[in-house]
Amino acid sequence: MRIFLLLASSLAIAALTGCSTIAGWVDGDEPAAQEPPAQVEAPKTDNSTAASPVDTAARAAFVGQWVEPVPGLPGRTQGYEFREDGKASSIGMATLAAKRWEIKGDVLTIWGDSIGNGMTIPFEMQYLVLEIGPDKLHLRQGSYEHKFTRKQ
Repeated sequence: MRIFLLLASSLAIAALTGCSTIAGWVDGDEPAAQEPPAQVEAPKTDNSTAASPVDTAARAAFVGQWVEPVPGLPGRTQGYEFREDGKASSIGMATLAAKRWEIKGDVLTIWGDSIGNGMTIPFEMQYLVLEIGPDKLHLRQGSYEHKFTRKQ
């Protein structure tokens, strides 16, 4: 999503700059000297998995294995394992390989690879944390809610 916004911003700046230059030529005037457009800096992403001291308590609540029922398949569960070092893995989801996780405020982000049809596509999923307790994790992703329980 961040890459898309960055690309869209860059294209918008390029389009606006180009339009003003073309308009100057059409009117018969030479285009006025313009300052170059401000450089759009790519967002810096921290790929480290180390927790900051502030996040340590929040992260500790998430560490463990969390599962929910698989819709339409009674008796089957799916979910995630979150480790202290920021690494993650999927439970019961062979085509969705979670690799790492992060909690910032009330947003849980999981990164990994979607594997299927001979292709591997990286993913980033964000969930709004509605509730976290010793044995339950209630998340929202768009209009869909996930109710995980801690696997013993």
